[in-house]
Amino acid sequence: MAPARKILCDVDGFDRDKVRLCVAERRSSPPRPWQITLLQAVPKGKLIESIVQKATELGVARIIPIVSERVVVKVEAKPEKQENGRRSRSRPSNNAALPGFLRSSAR
Repeated sequence: MAPARKILCDVDGFDRDKVRLCVAERRSSPPRPWQITLLQAVPKGKLIESIVQKATELGVARIIPIVSERVVVKVEAKPEKQENGRRSRSRPSNNAALPGFLRSSAR
C-alpha cells in the first residue's frame, strides 16, 4: 500500500460557483505496519453505509462484502458515489488512506 497523502490548503478566494485554494502544506504519512481487511455480510437496507463509515474511521484497508444465502442484494450506489462517501468519512479519523472494495465471489 502506498503512503497516504494529505494536502492542506488556504482559501485564496471564492465566487458563487467556485473556490480558489492555495496549497499551504503537503503531508505524507508512512503506510501502517498492519492492514485490516473487513469481511462483512451485506445487511438489509442502508445499514452498510454506517458499517463502511465506521470501518473507514477505524482505518480499515479493505472491505469485502459477503453475500450470504439469506441476503437479497440491491446494488444502488455508483462507484463514484461510493468513492466520495469513503473520502468524506475518512476525514474525522484523520485517515488519509481510503479503504478499497473487493468483489466477493458469487454464492
